Amino acid sequence: MKKKQIPKRRQNEMFGLPPYFETDTHSFHAHVVTGNEDIRWQMYLAKNSPGDQVSVLVRKSDNFLVMSDSVVERETNDLIVQEARGDVLMIGLGINLVNDRVMASPLVKSVTVVEKHADIIENVPTKCCVLHGDANTVELGHYDIIWIDPSEYVNRNFRLHLKQQGRVMYWDASLEKNGLDRTHLYNTSVSPVP
Repeated sequence: MKKKQIPKRRQNEMFGLPPYFETDTHSFHAHVVTGNEDIRWQMYLAKNSPGDQVSVLVRKSDNFLVMSDSVVERETNDLIVQEARGDVLMIGLGINLVNDRVMASPLVKSVTVVEKHADIIENVPTKCCVLHGDANTVELGHYDIIWIDPSEYVNRNFRLHLKQQGRVMYWDASLEKNGLDRTHLYNTSVSPVP
């Protein structure tokens, strides 16, 4: 896999983001918000102003925004930082916006991250245990909290991997939907949580 290192930007100490990078499949780089972004990016950049610089991880084949450090992503991902306890499973490494922050909580014993893309694992350092594989098929243990992002590609019944009193939470850019257990939407053999 061809790797092109892009000069480092200022380090964001609060979020511990990696240096910018580019591989054959992904690009992590600076983006200046214009207000005229691709329709698929708009909900993620909604709270940023034109002229703001955000760091974006983009799948190059279709310009899909995998993750960013936009205001919306920082606010909505704070939920898992606040709610995490015990053994935590996180689906998607992204840019490590939250994983190491979850690991730093005194209420958390361990954090396991499942990441499908080897180039992201190679370029995004984390203190967490990372499993390289597809979240739908990788072998998993049992967890107190399971945080799922991205949800649209996941159809596994994660409730089967919860400890007693455990909780499945799905990330969403909408604060109203963020953190809800939406397993039933992605796996039709599962009923909604009462």
